[in-house]
Parts: sequence; C-alpha cells; structure tokens
Amino acid sequence: MNAKQIDLKSWKRYDQYEYFKTFREPFFNICSDVDVTNLKKFCVSNDLSFFIASAYILSRTVNCIDEFKYRLNDDGVICYDKIRVSCTILRNDKTFSFAFFNFIEDFELFYQKALETTNRIKKSTDFDTKAKADDLVYTSILPWISFRSVEHPKREMKNDSIPRFAFGKLYEDREKIYMPVSVSPHHSLMDAYHVGEFFKIYQDYCTNANELIKINP
Repeated sequence: MNAKQIDLKSWKRYDQYEYFKTFREPFFNICSDVDVTNLKKFCVSNDLSFFIASAYILSRTVNCIDEFKYRLNDDGVICYDKIRVSCTILRNDKTFSFAFFNFIEDFELFYQKALETTNRIKKSTDFDTKAKADDLVYTSILPWISFRSVEHPKREMKNDSIPRFAFGKLYEDREKIYMPVSVSPHHSLMDAYHVGEFFKIYQDYCTNANELIKINP
C-alpha cells in the first residue's frame, strides 16, 4: 500500500503526538452500541452475511477518516492511502485465524473475495498473522458476548499503532437491534473526537445500508 510521510513540523496535533508517544500504554478504548436494525434487515432480505456486510462498512468507514490510516514509523508518522481490515475467523475445530480484506469500494466484489477468504480459513490449519504489516486495522468478532468494555492483547513491538476493533453479540431493545462496538486507537495519532466521527459515520452507513450497499439485480 502507498503511504506518505507526515510533516510533523506543520502537523496541527504535533504537541499531542509528542506527549502521548512516551506513554507506556498509549492506547485508549471507547465502546458504544450501534443501531444495526436496518443493516440486519437488509442482510436477511438479500441473503447476505451480516459479518461480511459489517466488515465492508468498517472498511469504508476507516478509509474515509485519515486518523485511522496514520501509523507510527521510525521517522515519525505516515498515512496510508488505503488500509485493510483484519478479522478473526472461527475455524471448524474452534481455533481461530485471521482474514485480511483489502479495501474494495464495490460491494459485490468485496463480498465475493471476503466470502472466499472466510470459507478457506474456516477449513484451514494455517495461522497467518502478517505480523510485520501495519496497513490494516485489527478486528475481533465476539458474537457470544454483548460487552461494555474490551481490553486487547498487545505485543512489545516498536511503533505499534494499529487501531483495534471488537464487534459483539447483537441484542434487541424496543424493536431495535444493537451491536456493541469497541474502538481502541493510539492516542498519539487520534483523540476521542475522531472516534466519535467513526461512530457517526459507521452508524450512518448501517442506517442507510440499502443506499451504501449496491447489489445488481
């Protein structure tokens, strides 16, 4: 993926970057419930995987917010042109591995490739972590738990600044369907405002799924 180096001297949040990059634990976590009523109904009506549709909306959302494409490197901060979504996939033997979905704006092509990847991993025994890649976001799928907070494992790895997401168990309340979503970004690269922008856009995409997700008749 293409990336450009950020000019730190002219970067408007250079002071915040300098402050938080020295923290032993620079990641912060925000959880919120997303109304996925329309998205769920759309998937049921069109016989679509809710998981893949959610991953598509995640991919579209994080790729339209620059702060989610920033990463630390030895020279400061870079911004990727596009980033991928990494998702946990439960395999047939109840272990898990990771799927990597490239950014593809066309939903049908994204869906086809994501479905092929998911089915392959479910049957596999490989454990590909792409440990050295950072042009992605980590996503944990927890369909058994409606959580209120999440803490992700982190490696002692220089320049680790990859945002972590977790999607929880759907639940109903007053004829609405909600999904808990956790966002854990690096505070040197973004603030709560940007997480708020994420939830705003992600919610809008879920509410208007029938407009965002284009399916040929």
